[in-house]
Amino acid sequence: MFKKLFSGTSAEEVVIGEIAAHIRTLIAASEALHEGIEKNNPEKIASVSDLERDGDSIRRSIISHVFEGAFLPFIRPFICRFVEMADQVFDGIEDAAMLYGHAQPYVTGEIRTNVLKVAALNTQMCEMLQIAFGTLFSNGDLRDKSLAIRIYEKRIDEIKFDLLEQERMIQPASFWDGRTFARFIDAITQVSDVIEDASDYLQIINVSLR
Repeated sequence: MFKKLFSGTSAEEVVIGEIAAHIRTLIAASEALHEGIEKNNPEKIASVSDLERDGDSIRRSIISHVFEGAFLPFIRPFICRFVEMADQVFDGIEDAAMLYGHAQPYVTGEIRTNVLKVAALNTQMCEMLQIAFGTLFSNGDLRDKSLAIRIYEKRIDEIKFDLLEQERMIQPASFWDGRTFARFIDAITQVSDVIEDASDYLQIINVSLR
């Protein structure tokens, strides 16, 4: 199956390495957000934007190499779409990091506990995405990895329901505080949806090679 991806150039190996680096950077961004919230560390929160820029640079390089001829033509759109979806995960994590500064006064008690659970699960999903990507290129079975990602996503959905109930109980100082807090909750809980979609694209690539 692995050979079906290749057009016979070394560009594919470069792209595979770059995608692996892209996902590693994604994991680092997710970890930075979690640690920043857990330790109330503004520097960690700020580092998410730096990691997002690093990820964006890697994404551009991947797309460039793919359009220069890496991989067989039928698989290129799926590779590009997977990378673009991983980039959307970066965007969601960065959005949550940028909104957290203003939402922080309301991220207390049970809300804080649930937010940290979501942030940790997001990181675990990114790590599982990394494992799934590696499995794709080792002729392994993606099904258990995809199932694990879906289980994580379902757990986040359950926590999101609790957060939405808790959100209704807060008393923001202004309309804008309330809106920012709501946007923060949306951002950090929607990351998992995009990770699940990215995982689905790995399955599409896997099936298309059979």
